[in-house]
Amino acid sequence: MRWDLFRDGFHSPETRSAQDRGGAGFCMPFFFILALMLTRPAFAVDCSLTGPFIDMHGCSLVGVNLRNANMINVNLVGADLSQADLRGAGLIGADLRRAKLFRTNLKEASLRGADLSGAKLNRADLSGAILSHANLRDADLKHTNFKDAQLGKAILQGAQLGGASFFRAKLRDANLQAADLEGSTFEQADLAGANLSGAGLLGVNFRDANLHHANLSGATFFGAVLRRANLGKANLSQSQGLNQDQVDSALVDEATILPSGLLLKLSERKPLPNSSSSPEARVYSPLSKK
Repeated sequence: MRWDLFRDGFHSPETRSAQDRGGAGFCMPFFFILALMLTRPAFAVDCSLTGPFIDMHGCSLVGVNLRNANMINVNLVGADLSQADLRGAGLIGADLRRAKLFRTNLKEASLRGADLSGAKLNRADLSGAILSHANLRDADLKHTNFKDAQLGKAILQGAQLGGASFFRAKLRDANLQAADLEGSTFEQADLAGANLSGAGLLGVNFRDANLHHANLSGATFFGAVLRRANLGKANLSQSQGLNQDQVDSALVDEATILPSGLLLKLSERKPLPNSSSSPEARVYSPLSKK
């Protein structure tokens, strides 16, 4: 038997019927309900309600409906939540280390400060989710949807992000050091102050992205799109695969640091209308091709 926790809460259908008839009913223990939903008992380590937070580490919760559930500080270490519905769920401070969330729907979920290090979120939907200060170090996030997500100061160091979408996402001061971002898109994303040093940016789309003051030193730019990307004060020293056409298509200023052999060509550009009157803070438009 299987319950929909969003619809039925912690009561069985029989309990709800008894209560609707005026009976006292019986509220089944949360751990027992979860145990009934387990598809692989070998993973059922302990799904009981423990103290002020829920302990469901190692549980198999494949396809479960936890939409809008309040699960602050929940322990889901090593749990399998693949294809689960966690839309709008409150997972602030949750421990999801090494959890499996393949194709899980986390749209608009709140994961502020959550630990997802080493988790597998391939093709998960995190659009509109709040992940500020979250730890996603070494997580598998290939083809994951982060559209409009908030990832300010999130840790994505060493994460696998190939083919992921960060369209309009907020990643100010995020740590993406040595992350693999091949084929991902950051179109219109805000990466001001982000650390992308040593990151693999093969074929990444940064069109109209804000990379102001970002650290891109040692990153690999083969085939990356930088059209109208703001590289003001960005550090691109020792980067590989970056060519003059890519630089000319971006917004730069006097403080932009390029690898040896490439030029800013500021004399051939025009300052943007909204730039500061101070020459040191002036941002220049992309260089038009003749």
